[in-house]
Amino acid sequence: MALTTGQQTVLTTLRQFGQATDPALATYIHHMAEMDMSSSGVRTRRHELAQKGYVEPVAVKRMKSGRSSAVWSLTAKGRKAADKLTVAQVAV
Repeated sequence: MALTTGQQTVLTTLRQFGQATDPALATYIHHMAEMDMSSSGVRTRRHELAQKGYVEPVAVKRMKSGRSSAVWSLTAKGRKAADKLTVAQVAV
């Protein structure tokens, strides 16, 4: 099953920056990738990737607000998919 553009963005962002919480992913995508994706959109795309086995929670981090947030990382399947995306982007 092909990944959507938003899913690809979340996947490649995790590949580039390593482990991250959803708020950190949203910040990276908004400021670094300069992509207009809402925080809830990032969470939704990341959730979809988790359901497909591309990302997994590896820790829990306490945020400044006092709330806890899962720290997400690529699985082996996710790294393989992200590597393919990166190779395809370089080939263009």
